[in-house]
Amino acid sequence: MSQTLKPLVTQARRQDPRRAARPSSRGRHRQHGDALVNLMLAVMIMILLAVIGIPAINGIVIEGRTPDVAAELQRFMARMRAMGTTGTNLPYSNVSNASNLAPATREATTLRTTGNIVAHRLGGTGTGNSGTVSLAAANLAGAGLGSAYSLTVTDVHDKACPTLASIMSTSSEEMTLNGNAIKNTTTPYNAADAQQHCVDGENNDFVFTAR
Repeated sequence: MSQTLKPLVTQARRQDPRRAARPSSRGRHRQHGDALVNLMLAVMIMILLAVIGIPAINGIVIEGRTPDVAAELQRFMARMRAMGTTGTNLPYSNVSNASNLAPATREATTLRTTGNIVAHRLGGTGTGNSGTVSLAAANLAGAGLGSAYSLTVTDVHDKACPTLASIMSTSSEEMTLNGNAIKNTTTPYNAADAQQHCVDGENNDFVFTAR
């Protein structure tokens, strides 16, 4: 190549946009490393949001479901009230999930009934005695076992606890929350007092007694 053409070729190479835009090997490795770091940060953020966000979202869903669950329980209690007008002293002596609660709630849209197990879907697993509703004969005001009935609702989420207590107080003659009496024949229901007995998590057990 002549000495005259060499400067022109060198200048053309310098002005070639493809040559200027081509990253060096070191630059490509740096970009790859930055992309990997960004991906790891994104994954960590997603995991953090899942850990923090899912329980919060679950609480919101349960809180919104509470009035519907309470309404289903109240509808069942209205059916049970008809049994108390049979003229016998102990009309609820033989009540049970199998005979009364499960058949009455099998078509319910909020409660989930499987066999004789009724899950309230406000906490717990919905199996055995966790997150379930159980019907039994009760003794109210010393009138004898079977003079009333009780609904035991286990493992209620704290987001549902105050609302469930408030709604069910209109249908229950006696109520306990985590073993504490929050309503009976001599003590009227007080929402503030009841809320003080609600505990965090899915650890709230109710017993609603009526006739």
